[in-house]
Amino acid sequence: MAQQKINSKQLKGGRVSNRQGGSSSNWATNGTSNYATGDVETIVQVGVIRTVSGSDVTVTFPVAFSQPPVIAFGSALVNGSSFMRMRSDSLSATGFVVSAVTDSGSRAIDDCHWIAVGLA
Repeated sequence: MAQQKINSKQLKGGRVSNRQGGSSSNWATNGTSNYATGDVETIVQVGVIRTVSGSDVTVTFPVAFSQPPVIAFGSALVNGSSFMRMRSDSLSATGFVVSAVTDSGSRAIDDCHWIAVGLA
């Protein structure tokens, strides 16, 4: 994956104008406060990683963020028709830990598609 940073002028509409959370600088902090982001440099990164049965998998971002980003992810259901949910832990500016969990609570093999957005 080629390293690319998106500045505010390259984003549709000119910039990331607003976000919601619990910290003005740490985008991963939950909360309901609204923040005007101003002219900040933003990184958008995406990836796919296969989870491991019975274990967590570490995702390392290709480029580190300055603060933990906001992440979203989903499952490709390579495991078949079993219900899966993705679970993450240890979110930091450099990555996160993910596992696919079945409805019975066991970790399973599945593809995790993720996107992370945060400050450069």
